[in-house]
Amino acid sequence: MPVTDGELLLVRNVRRAGWEFPGGQIEQGESPEEAARRELLEEAGALVDDLKPLCWYTVTNGVNSSKGIVYIAYVLAVGKPSDVQEIAEVKSFGKPPAELSFKDGFIELVFKLMEGSSP
Repeated sequence: MPVTDGELLLVRNVRRAGWEFPGGQIEQGESPEEAARRELLEEAGALVDDLKPLCWYTVTNGVNSSKGIVYIAYVLAVGKPSDVQEIAEVKSFGKPPAELSFKDGFIELVFKLMEGSSP
């Protein structure tokens, strides 16, 4: 599946109703960049060039909070996800799709931030 310039790679999680960014937890001994590359490969089957941070974020549910980084990079190749228990589909989008897993505006914000940006 080719990813053209200006598109973002999203995955459809089997347990949720829409599209979302590939991502996950940093494993012990991993850097954030190593975790991002591993998650991209596991969830999207994607290999990328240099990762560049686009933004940092904090998600709070009233009790717990977690922090993360959104990276941008050119996609060099997309194969099949190895995490087939979690990922149903991989697709690139030029604008936010109507069906999103999370209705918090975050994916739409990242698309906006990407306007005029390049990895």
